[in-house]
Amino acid sequence: MTPFVVPQLLEKLKLLVRHSGRSGVGDIAAAFGISEDAVRYWTKETASQRAGTVPQQRVEGLLAMFGEALPDQTEANLIALLQGPTSDLEDAFRLQTSTSLIDLLAKSSEQSSGRLIPVNETGLALVVANRLSRNAHCQFPLGRNFRLEFDTKQRGQHILGLQKSPQAWGCVETALSSDKRIVHLPGATETGEFGSLDESDDNGVSTFYAIQSLRRFPAAFERALLDEVPLSRTDLSLLAQFIGDAADNEIHIMAFSVEFNSPVSS
Repeated sequence: MTPFVVPQLLEKLKLLVRHSGRSGVGDIAAAFGISEDAVRYWTKETASQRAGTVPQQRVEGLLAMFGEALPDQTEANLIALLQGPTSDLEDAFRLQTSTSLIDLLAKSSEQSSGRLIPVNETGLALVVANRLSRNAHCQFPLGRNFRLEFDTKQRGQHILGLQKSPQAWGCVETALSSDKRIVHLPGATETGEFGSLDESDDNGVSTFYAIQSLRRFPAAFERALLDEVPLSRTDLSLLAQFIGDAADNEIHIMAFSVEFNSPVSS
């Protein structure tokens, strides 16, 4: 019988840990009823086996573990991902995580309270912000300044602003109005005037989320906002877990989508 070999097996097991509820390689070993050392032995190159050789009687269980973390994959696809480059498996987890979070946000978000407000910084007329779009709430030109507002009646004092562009997820600065009825993206500047956003790169549909919570969000999102870096796969998994664990009255999600396109010359 042909040995079942998983190149870079240890790295792929660590990916499984990162994207599932398992606490470590030892937890994976416990599910097989064997020691962690026994699992780590599979990753070793010896005189009698290739590195990454999984005992035939453990293959079905290994595929089941990865299948739980990647439920949209067929068994044939799982085998191909395990026996292919680690980057392909990482991409599959990334897509699964992003899709899971998008599905969760779409199911839970309220779509009617948001609005886009053009910010006229040059004295020139802007394209009408609420121009109809078949793919989003409105169309707006790339490179022009705007801000967003969401009406809310919820009590949560902790606000997380997000943008899901065609290329990545990122955090957006937010602020609650003094009467706690409006969430601003972004908030006021040091001079007391509202700040503004602009999308200069990713044409297509971006969705902005204002997530209002009674609980403080994990510190990773504050760091991502301060460092102005895209959210990682780990961050997305953390947010999906945070939302999924929240009670119905603990969290309120508002969404507004914008189709960005090239400005029309006058």
